Amino acid sequence: MNIAMGIKKVSSNLDELERRLKALQSTTGSVGVTVEDGIHEPSGMLYTDLHWIHAAGSSANNLPPRNVALVAKLSFNGEDILRSGMDKYFSNLNKKGTMKPEDVFKPYLEGLLDYTKNYVFGSTTKLAPNSPYTVSLKGKNTPMIETGQLMDAWKVRINGKVVN
Repeated sequence: MNIAMGIKKVSSNLDELERRLKALQSTTGSVGVTVEDGIHEPSGMLYTDLHWIHAAGSSANNLPPRNVALVAKLSFNGEDILRSGMDKYFSNLNKKGTMKPEDVFKPYLEGLLDYTKNYVFGSTTKLAPNSPYTVSLKGKNTPMIETGQLMDAWKVRINGKVVN
């Protein structure tokens, strides 16, 4: 291969790398609730408001802070899932990529959602436990789970669209 052919190939690979980076950079993903999820019927509040009241807590109402989203984000170990998606996405730069940027984040976000629902909601090791009074009312010590509606409202969104 002569030098001109080598430079052209590197230039082409850099163009593809730049295209993929821009596509990835413009992709957004989230796990949780948004205003579009509507009203939590038992409380009459928006799901987002209910989540933030619990996240901040209220000393006046004897409600300890239970920031489910932060606890999940800090304790979920999904780096390998994300790394695997990035490796696939950035492989074969000499060819036009067929993997969508959304597919890089989807397995990670779905793993985070699963982890949040199964290991954070209701966990007395990750969240402040219910008071004895609340346990007597509910019959169990499962912080952030009474009806399960708030937990069930959590979704994965990529570019603003629900994907699960």
